Order: sequence, then structure tokens, then C-alpha cells
Amino acid sequence: MILRDYYNNQFGNNFYLFINFVKDYEKTPYFESFLLRLVEDMKISCEDLNAPLYDYLYKSIFTYTQSGSKAQYNFSFLYEFFDKDFLNLFLSKEGEELTLDNNIYDKNFSAISIEKESFISRQKYTDLDLRLEITKDENYSYLDKYKGLSGFKYIKNEIILSKIRKYIQLDGIFSFFLDADEDSLVFRMFQIIQNGTFCEDDINNFFANKTYVENLFNYEYD
Repeated sequence: MILRDYYNNQFGNNFYLFINFVKDYEKTPYFESFLLRLVEDMKISCEDLNAPLYDYLYKSIFTYTQSGSKAQYNFSFLYEFFDKDFLNLFLSKEGEELTLDNNIYDKNFSAISIEKESFISRQKYTDLDLRLEITKDENYSYLDKYKGLSGFKYIKNEIILSKIRKYIQLDGIFSFFLDADEDSLVFRMFQIIQNGTFCEDDINNFFANKTYVENLFNYEYD
């Protein structure tokens, strides 16, 4: 069975509405190819088969809110299979600001710039003792304010994924995430990107980054 059929059986006509929303606003060709994956293959790499749907929804909501679209969606059809708190947060001004924020925060709520983390990674890519702040779970504890919300797990996961993706967009070196604690949430989210579990573009970016680093190390001076 392919994922499209699995989700159709689980959510009925509501999933058709969800597909249309994602296709309108997620703006990548990867959702269609994702839905053609075999359920059995997906279960090997993803314990929660609904988790990728939250990822596509998160990115679609962001594009929708930023597009200035006049289209008014009645998102109530999603409440039957997505956590209502997740939807309500990211459809709110607070959720939009959370998504746009290019920082993470330490335990004292001091901002840590992802752009700066990316710059440090390029400057010190040979420093085997360096641990970047973006690779540490403790610097995402500021998200625990949402712990009481029903979709907290997905809220935290999606924010961490978005921060790692932002780091990649800023040409941050991927290898620093390989030194993250293996039982940490950040490392698990990194593996989702490294393996292209949710989206083929993630693994494409991972290998492009890997090639970039290999070229740095193999550079031959004249």
C-alpha cells in the first residue's frame, strides 16, 4: 500500500482537502512523490506516519500566511486529524513570529543567532572540539512554554527542523550535527533531514552540503 491510500483510508475526504492546500502553498514537487512511497518502507524510518503531514502542513501554513492571499480557508476540516492547538498556534501572529525568528535561545533566554552559528561553522569547520549551540537540546527549551498544548511534540519538532533547515540555507556546515548527543531530539530531527525521511529536498541539500565540505578538505593549493 502507498502512503496516499493509507492516509485516504485514515482521513477520508478531508485528506483530499489537505492535499489541495499543500499543493497550493507548499510550493515543491516533493509532496506528490512522498505520497507514492510504500507504507512498509516508510515505517522502517518513521515511527509516526502522521509526522511528515505536520511538516508539510507547517511549511504550507507559513507560505499561506506570508503570501498575503485573499483566499480564506476554513481549516476546521483539519481539526479531525491534526492537533487543534498546533493549527491555532501557527495560524496566529505568535506562531508566525515564532516561524520567522532566526534565533534560538539559551536557558537565560539570550538569543543565539542561526546566521552566526552558520558563519562559525564555515570558519571553524576543522575544529573537532567545537560544539555549536544549534546542536544542543538545551537551546530549544524556550519552546517548553507550549508544553501544555496538545500538539506540543509536533510544535517543537517542526521548529527544530525549521532551524536546521535555516542553518543549511545559510550555508552552515552539516557535519557539526554528527557530534550532537545521539539520544537528543536535535539529533533525531537532523537524521530526518539527513535521510530525506519527509522530503527529498532535505537529502538533496544534505549531499550538496557534504560535497561542499569535501571540496574544502580536498582543495589543492597551487
